[in-house]
Amino acid sequence: MLVPTNFGQVFSPKYFEHFSCMASRCQDPCCKVGWEIPLDLESAEKYRKSVENFSETVTEDGFGGLLFKLRPDGSCLHFDSDGLCGLMKKTGEQCEICSKYPRFFEEYDGFTEAGLSVSCPTAERLILDGDFPYEGIENRTTDDRLLKFLVEARAMAMEMVENEPDPDLAADRLCSFSEGLQILIDYDELNMLKASEFDRAETLPEADYREFIDKIRQIIFEKAEKISPVWEELTDPKRPMSKAFAGTKAERRAYLEYLIYRRFLKAVSSEFIYAECLFIRALYGLAAGLSEDYFLNVRLISREIEHNDENREALRGYITDMLEGWDGASASTP
Repeated sequence: MLVPTNFGQVFSPKYFEHFSCMASRCQDPCCKVGWEIPLDLESAEKYRKSVENFSETVTEDGFGGLLFKLRPDGSCLHFDSDGLCGLMKKTGEQCEICSKYPRFFEEYDGFTEAGLSVSCPTAERLILDGDFPYEGIENRTTDDRLLKFLVEARAMAMEMVENEPDPDLAADRLCSFSEGLQILIDYDELNMLKASEFDRAETLPEADYREFIDKIRQIIFEKAEKISPVWEELTDPKRPMSKAFAGTKAERRAYLEYLIYRRFLKAVSSEFIYAECLFIRALYGLAAGLSEDYFLNVRLISREIEHNDENREALRGYITDMLEGWDGASASTP
């Protein structure tokens, strides 16, 4: 496991250890996505000593760091026609960012969680196939009261998603559950977790959920930065929306669980679990209607939203604004 030594105790789903880069066999390589690819200074120094004209292939990022230059098609200058990294072929070493991707690490008080991003097609297949359940996610030790509360609540949410036959209903129930959680947080009643129910009256009626997802689409289609030509085509405001509901129930359930695993605990910083779960609901809903290819939809959403700070915060900002003035304390009592 490629984990920095200062991360302490690290937890990860079982699929994490099964990941192996497909390299030249990958049909949708990360080296051609069009992302900015940062280069750590230690690797840059090694490459300068062993690769002729290496400095001509990088540029400064404006913050004292370096980026690999990209070709007009969005591919890294070192991505060769055989689907392999030219630098690695010449030196036998990968830079830090490439050696870690698609792994991610989230540090919390007392522990770290690791996972894989669905932006990588190989990782995506491992995750959406759903062969590796998220076991033991409640086994986290922390002195932070809110974090402990969220860890326990996430375990309850995962169990609900597993037991609910319809993952779409599970996504709606997650939002209702998070409303109850938010009330407990606002009241500082973190010891009353079981008072928050999944079967509360829906936070938003079905028509409002549709309006919510349509607004998310509008933001993505009309305002968001677009990196991939495929994403640009799928989110062209003039393009008719796909009427197909993509993905099997098993695939949609696995995606929902992935989003919960990756995003739920982030509410420890904002103390706004309701907004975080609406963000999860937004990504989940968006994935079903972009095109008939569910795996493509999920992968692009991850690349264009999860990995894009500006786009991600634009959506989160809309959700936060939508909830402005929401008063959980007046909505109900714990």
